[in-house]
Amino acid sequence: MTHSFRALALDALGELDELINTGGTTSLAAAGDFGFDEGNGSPQTSGPADYFGIEQFQSLADEIAERQAAGDATAALVAALTPVLERGAGPAINHTARQSELRISVTGYDPATADSFGELYTAGGKRVTVVDLAPDEVYLDQTTATALSAESGHELTVYLAKDRPPIQVTVKAVIKPGALPGQLIMRLEQAQEALDQPGKINAILVSNVGDAYSGERYSTAVSGLLKRLLRDTDLEVQNLKQLYLFAVELIGSFFTTMFIGIGSFSIAAALLLIFLIFVMLAAERKQEMGMARAVGTRRRHLVQMFVFEGTAYDLLAAAVGALLGAVVGLVTVGLLFRSIEGIGEMGGFQ
Repeated sequence: MTHSFRALALDALGELDELINTGGTTSLAAAGDFGFDEGNGSPQTSGPADYFGIEQFQSLADEIAERQAAGDATAALVAALTPVLERGAGPAINHTARQSELRISVTGYDPATADSFGELYTAGGKRVTVVDLAPDEVYLDQTTATALSAESGHELTVYLAKDRPPIQVTVKAVIKPGALPGQLIMRLEQAQEALDQPGKINAILVSNVGDAYSGERYSTAVSGLLKRLLRDTDLEVQNLKQLYLFAVELIGSFFTTMFIGIGSFSIAAALLLIFLIFVMLAAERKQEMGMARAVGTRRRHLVQMFVFEGTAYDLLAAAVGALLGAVVGLVTVGLLFRSIEGIGEMGGFQ
């Protein structure tokens, strides 16, 4: 269970370790899978993240580059940064397949930095980049493409805001999860134009050194550096991956404790049944044992006889129990999968 939830979180977050924004809610990294998405009816502590100038990203990137050049060990833990403009909970229509989806998150990436942040691969294993996108083209992640029945070349209508007209885009490719977070990925300037926010972004993504999982170990040090660099701004630093993985470990430990408790009870019951088999054998054959002793059978011979017979019964019962247990286990996993998959729209749960 822990591995399954961790894989789901890593697929959603990709190389993203820390998120910088004004402190509002975000739909980045398919956050709705864990209940953080705006517009999903869950309690919120703040509104959507505000927009801010892209020059704040450039200033932060320059400061980190200078510290790295000067040999700052903490700054060296930052592998990449990229500015994004994201918008969540918007409907999308696939006109080619005549399929729609109520809530799709849209993320605009800067081509100059996004491709160094994470490598994108299509479902067929081909490497693609944000630079390859034309102004009216987008990438869809596999889960979203399945929901929309979308393939390369399909025409989509995407509604980004109530006060803005919808945009018409073409699916360039369906990409694997685990690199750049976001369900529908487009060029940053296209998202800025669609939302009428020229020169604006609403988040900065930070990736630590290491892969998608190991980079989380440096989040505390990196977030401390980022907070110092941003102390004179209105931006906040969120250890998004650290938060997700903490929740994953908590959920996994809950299931582990529950199954250990149930399993321990089953083992104790089985041990009691094994003991009862030998007791019943002895109780059933009191007269037979008396007669055997009367004709000269020794005590250890009786013990050996009952041990052999009881062990044969136990092994036969264990074989049947193991097969039935495997069937019950598969049924349990199937029921849990269907139950969990319906929670928070976790369509990618395996």
